[in-house]
Amino acid sequence: MKRAWLLLLAPGCFHYHRDDGAPGLVDLERPPDVPALRAVEPPLPPGQRMLVLDPAFGFVGGGRGLGERARGAASVAVEVAIERGEIDSNDQPLPGRHDHLRLPMTGWGLALGWQAYLQQPWAGPLSLELRRRLGSFLYAGAGPLYQPAGGRPGAVATLALGIFGVRAGYVGAEGAFLCGGLHLSFPVTWVATR
Repeated sequence: MKRAWLLLLAPGCFHYHRDDGAPGLVDLERPPDVPALRAVEPPLPPGQRMLVLDPAFGFVGGGRGLGERARGAASVAVEVAIERGEIDSNDQPLPGRHDHLRLPMTGWGLALGWQAYLQQPWAGPLSLELRRRLGSFLYAGAGPLYQPAGGRPGAVATLALGIFGVRAGYVGAEGAFLCGGLHLSFPVTWVATR
């Protein structure tokens, strides 16, 4: 069983380059910045388009039934997201020692997730979020959710920065919830030059 988990996580946090694309962008209709200077205008990097498959899991804690029936809650969350995004530079590694990891600076995606509470009732909500990436490690999302226990619909919103995330939502008769914690993802990115 341990080997099966390793095989699932092995492709995570890597990127794959496609070999097509332009060598650079030069605007032939724009006059030179300094016409008297006879120099070659260096091309700007064309940028990259990225498709990201991002499985993730998290450990979150917070409160359920906020209001009169407030109680603490801890849960484990799993999700899988797919995202399409872009970055203006080429082969620029992310800050720190992340040479193998490429993430877009802007993009849109969909995430399907599920939470399991560590106390009764165990089954937490299923969620589908539309996400907007606002930076390599920052995104916000919102969408509907469904609580299988009792068949209640609701809504959820997420804000994540790096490995930390905050979720807030509302589920029918259960009321509002607010939780935060670790959000660990293992993105696999396919990169193509624009």
